[in-house]
This record gives sequence, C-alpha cells and structure tokens, in this order.
Amino acid sequence: MIIGTAGHIDHGKTTLVRALTGVDTDRLPEEKARGISIELGYAYAPVPQGGVLGFVDVPGHERLVHTMVAGACGIDFALLTVAADDGVMPQTLEHLAIIDLLGVSAGAVALTKIDRVASQRTQEVTAQVRAALAATPLAGALVFPIDATDTGCPGLAALRQHLYELATRAPVHEANGLFRLAVDRVFTLPGHGTLAAGTVFSGQVRSGDIVVVMPGKLSARVRSLHAQSRPAEVGRTGERCALALTGVAKDDLARGHWLADPRVFIASNRLDVRLHFLREVDAPVKAWSPVHVHLGTAHRVAHVVPLEPVRLCGRAPEELPLPAEALKIEAGGECYVLTPDRWRALREGALSALARFHQEVPDQAGPDAGRLRRMSFPDAPPALWQAVLAQLQEERRLFARGAWLHLPGHHVTLSEADRALADKLRPLILAGRFDPPWVRDLATTVRDREGRVRAVLGKLVGQGEVYQVVRDLYYDRDAIAELAAILGACHREHGAVHAAHFRDLVGLGRKRAIQILEFFDRVGYTRRIRDAHVLRAQSAWPPAAVN
Repeated sequence: MIIGTAGHIDHGKTTLVRALTGVDTDRLPEEKARGISIELGYAYAPVPQGGVLGFVDVPGHERLVHTMVAGACGIDFALLTVAADDGVMPQTLEHLAIIDLLGVSAGAVALTKIDRVASQRTQEVTAQVRAALAATPLAGALVFPIDATDTGCPGLAALRQHLYELATRAPVHEANGLFRLAVDRVFTLPGHGTLAAGTVFSGQVRSGDIVVVMPGKLSARVRSLHAQSRPAEVGRTGERCALALTGVAKDDLARGHWLADPRVFIASNRLDVRLHFLREVDAPVKAWSPVHVHLGTAHRVAHVVPLEPVRLCGRAPEELPLPAEALKIEAGGECYVLTPDRWRALREGALSALARFHQEVPDQAGPDAGRLRRMSFPDAPPALWQAVLAQLQEERRLFARGAWLHLPGHHVTLSEADRALADKLRPLILAGRFDPPWVRDLATTVRDREGRVRAVLGKLVGQGEVYQVVRDLYYDRDAIAELAAILGACHREHGAVHAAHFRDLVGLGRKRAIQILEFFDRVGYTRRIRDAHVLRAQSAWPPAAVN
C-alpha cells in the first residue's frame, strides 16, 4: 500500500513519517537548514503480517503544489496532517482538494503537535477537521491525536496499527494492461548506473524487459529492479519501483517522464478530458483559457477548449465559442468536435494503414473495421471511427466486402489451380453445415497439403465465400447466414443470447457454441456483456451475403 502525506507547511508530515518508519525523508542540506520539505521524500516500513508500507512525503509550501501533486499521483491512501496549534489552514484545504481530484477515497488524519496545546484545543481542532472533511471523499476518516516526538504516544501506536490492518486487507492491484511507470526520481548508484523510480500505473515489468522513455522515445533495458524498496524480479501495478536501466544516461530522464512498454505510446499534444470544478472556482472557463496540467508526475501548461457549455456550481451554463472552422460530427449518440486538419488526418491515416495492409498481405481482402482502427488510430472512439469509414465509403475511397475493408482496385484472385481446389473444398464445408470438417480432415479428403488448403481457404475468406470461426475451422457463408439468423431470432425473443440456449438451438456442443458466439462478437455482430451476447445496435455486420 502506498501512503501519501498531505497538509499545510510545518504541520509535521516529515516528523510523522520518521516516527512511523525511522527514516528522515528530508535529504537535502537546504531542507535540513530551513526545516521544511522542498522535494519529495520516500520511506518504507515492513508490515508484521507481511508486505511493505510505502510512504511518499510531500512538501506543504504553497509554491510547491506541483511537487505535491507529482508525489500524490500514485498513492492508495492519504495521510492528512493537521497541527493542533494552527488548526485547518489554506494548504490543508488545497491538499484536500487535490486528493479529491486524484480520486483518492481512503485516508486518515493525524492531529499532530498535541503536546503544545490543551485538551480543549485538541477537541476544537478535531471538530474543524471533521467539518473540513464532510464534503470530501475522506468524510468519516479516523482522527489520531499524535505527538510524533514521543515514541510512546498512544495515538502514534494506534495509527501505526491502523495502517498495518489496512495493508493486510488492501485489495491487490490487477496487473492488467501494458506497463507504465510515472518517473518521480532519477539518480545513480555505483555499480548500478542510472536508476529511475516511480509508481507503476499499469501492467508489470521484469528484469531484462525493454522499456521506452517518453518523451524522447529512447529505449532502455531493465538491468534489475527494486519493488517497495526490496530486490525483486517483477514490479506490478500499484508498487513503487526503482529500475536500474542500461542504454540511457541520468540526463536522459527527469521527473515527468514515463517508462513504458514500447507498444504504449502514441504521441499527442492534445487530450480529451472531462472537467470537474471545485466549489471554490468562480472564474469562467472560456475557449483557450490557460490551465496547468498535472499528468502522472508531469506538469505542463496548456489551453482548454470546452466542447460543451461550462457549468460552475450554482450558475447557469456558459456557451464556448468554437473556432469558425470547427467540424461537429454526430455519431453514436455523441457529438465530436474536430478541426478540419484532425478530420483529414483520421481519414488519410485510415487509407494509409489500409494501403500498407494490402501491400503486406495481398492475398487477403483486407482488415475489418476494428483491426483497421487498431492499426491506425487505436485511441479513436469507435463511434467516431465508424463515421470516418462511412465518409470514406460515401466518397468511394474505401469499399467493404462483407466484414472486410479494401481500397478501390484491390481484389483477391485465385489461380486456376486454387479455384480447382476451392471447388473441391466448398462442397465439403457446406455439407458439414454447422459442424464442418477441420483443415486436416479436408486435406486428407482432397489429398493435398494442409498448408495449401489453409492458403486457399484464406483467399476464400477474402472473397467472402467462407468464414474462419477459429483456427483451421471454416464455415460456409450460407451456414454463417443461418447461424446469424438463429442468433438474431433468439435475441429478439429473449433480449440476449446465452451459450447454453444457443447450444441447444444449433445442436452443437458447448465449446463449439461458444466459439461461434465469440466469432460473432469478433466481427462486430454482437458484443458480450458478462455471460450473455447482445446484438450491436449499429453493426455494419453481417454483410449483405448473410442477410
């Protein structure tokens, strides 16, 4: 579990972390001389039941908010400190707002410096804290009165035990997706070279993996790694990791960079976001208003262009004049606003990707819509992507043959020998109806090589004569038409299709029924919702031959 401190300057965050871990996170001479935190500090404490608590200590000064946000971006738990003598202060509220915006909903409050005040003052500040938390995700968080300079303080022991118990119950982060780590610290160690540390946002990384540094697109190899301050072979989502890297120098990395799987990055200088305004915001947000953007550990200045009326708390929405040349694209119940250059780039990018596909695999008719999107603009919303393809088809710059997309003039042709073999294969597949023979059985029957049978069937797929349901299992288009009709009728009657019911309707085993349903999901005729399959409302499939 990663714990991040928060709170006003000089309210005892660093002293508290030292009391909990034995580590002084103020490393810089300037920090020790001035008695305040300037940089992010890190400390770890073992949990008796197993595991490690990781602490990120953040500065509290108002001029170092960007540093605070960089440290708080990957935390699981917020440890808010409020000094009993000062009470709730401006940075207390500012840090609470940041925790809210970051989506951190778990936390506790350390009411520090209770040794400096009377018990009545402690009670007053406790009431202040509860009032400040009431409208935040930390409402109801436990408050621990603490003297962090007294190792025998009951409140300190209670807080430590509370953190231990939470750590043992904390859900394990799913290490899904491709690896991404937000770098917040870069340093060197003798014998280890360049090290980059940060919180893993998704996926996992192992010793020997190749990662990319962004921005910059430099490649590096993970020589070794520490996870939660311990040597490890793998670092996972939610853990603080330090990676020893080869192939990059210390000057190639800085806070705000990302380390990630090479497949992750598609560079862009624009983001689509949903704006959430705090109650304290009273200035209108207009087109091209300057904003500070904190993304991971990066801090950038940008301009915001609202795409719909902006509503501040208690006010009527204000209309975002858009640039005169902006295009509004209505698709899938949504309205997308794009510049002409972006709309042109989407269309030309689709055609370029399709041309590359034809060049690389000329024997195939083309990719389906989903695959073409993944090849060109994987982040494009599916509804907007369908609008792009529809426009290109209307302009006759792109054509669909069944589920497959192709450029004008591209055709999959069969040689005389291929056609002769196809004429032997299709009747065998059609005769099998819902349970056609596998490629190995077809090859045995026609007395030809499996590889050649597979190649000819691939060309027939490109021509829409057969469909590949799973590897080496092809269905005739007429059989697919029957199955699609059965599926559609079942959906209309029951509102959804389950594998067991579909199995009974088509007279096949459960495994084959599931394979067919997954095929229809894959080509976009249906989509899976939990254990059921439902028809897509705006599916471009099935093609005309199957209707």
